[in-house]
Amino acid sequence: MVFAAILLTVLLVINIYPQQAVKRQMTETARKDMIKDAATLASALSNIPELNGSNIGSAVSVLNILSENRRVLVVSDGAVVLFDSVRSQSLLGNVVLYSEILGALSGNDCFYSRFEGGAINKWAAVPVTRGGITLGAVYIYENDEAGASLLADLSSNIRIVSAIVAVAAMIAVLLFTHDMGKRLSKLLTGVKEAGAGNFKYRIDMPGDDELKMIAEEFNSLSGQIQSNEKARQQFISDSSHELKTPLAAIKLLSDSIVNNDNISREEIKEFLGDISGEIVRLTRISESLISINQALASDDVALYPCDLSETARKVKELLKVTAQAAEVTVNVDADGAFFVSGTSDGFYHIIFNLTENAIKYNKKGGTVDLSLSRGGGKVTMRVSDTGIGIPEHEQEHVFERFFRVDKMRSRATGGTGLGLSIVKEWVDRFGGDISMKSVYGKGTVFTVVFPESEDPK
Repeated sequence: MVFAAILLTVLLVINIYPQQAVKRQMTETARKDMIKDAATLASALSNIPELNGSNIGSAVSVLNILSENRRVLVVSDGAVVLFDSVRSQSLLGNVVLYSEILGALSGNDCFYSRFEGGAINKWAAVPVTRGGITLGAVYIYENDEAGASLLADLSSNIRIVSAIVAVAAMIAVLLFTHDMGKRLSKLLTGVKEAGAGNFKYRIDMPGDDELKMIAEEFNSLSGQIQSNEKARQQFISDSSHELKTPLAAIKLLSDSIVNNDNISREEIKEFLGDISGEIVRLTRISESLISINQALASDDVALYPCDLSETARKVKELLKVTAQAAEVTVNVDADGAFFVSGTSDGFYHIIFNLTENAIKYNKKGGTVDLSLSRGGGKVTMRVSDTGIGIPEHEQEHVFERFFRVDKMRSRATGGTGLGLSIVKEWVDRFGGDISMKSVYGKGTVFTVVFPESEDPK
């Protein structure tokens, strides 16, 4: 509808404006030519002592202003015709009160034109003066059939051009609409496929315009959703597997108690102790899953300045018993306050998991060094140990969920394989960066860098 209105407006402009422009140009040219010829004759007549038909006729003949389609009249100051270039139906001796003649006798140059009857009729009149006195007027009438024919041809040609433009525009619109429909259909198909859960679907959009950009954004978003969905399914699968193991152990141990009539009290206590250990393991896995969910929560959670040194000292105190049992010394080097933007719970999970792992996978008599430093608008935290280290071929997997380097030892120490994954999620959430260097058999260093925040005080 909008296109039709625009097309109609364009066609109207094409049909009307050129014709009107040509008409104006022709009228202005005719006005100049006829006024000039009439003024030339009037100037010549003003020098003649007595105006009469003979004198006027000689002047008209000398100036050569007559043509086939022209009629020239010269009137006295009383509007009596003194000369008429037309012999038949001559107005000679008659009083004529044409508006143009009356205007000229009043001292004005007059011109008027009208398009009618397949011709352009034009009238011009100028006064004949001598010494400031009006002696009469020169009147020229012209019937221009050639000019009218030119306008008619122009109008016809414009109509033909308009018809061609209209047909071409309609064809272009049909082609554009067809192409646009096909391209929009591709987008709609992609949306439907994504809505049905097929995130592998990709839109192949030709062209280089906004629809191409939309298709590329759709493909990028689908790829991201597909990746997230794959990770979610893998996470669910891994979680189910990890939860299934202690549950199966609990069921096996409880069945052994129930189905054995001759079981001793000592054996029952042993089985119950094993069941308690598996329950502790289930609890640790559940807490780790909750922590990951918190790290992946919406961005609406408010971040605020937190002091890493305070959290580090708190973690050292909480892990004192664990460190003593493992015969590992924990050192904290954090003089002053080190503020970074985040949440207390998040930073607690980061420091606790890194320090606990450093203790668990250390050697007897080993050390864990936790240090904080600042520079270049950044706060750097390093957690290093003198433990068993990580084999080089496994180092790239340490931040993956449920990944364990020493799987048997991890289970023995109650590891869930989620600690470093939790750390990575929280570090990313707070805009930080984490890296690791490890030498197998000698120890590991984790380095975490955060943008420094201002002291809230």
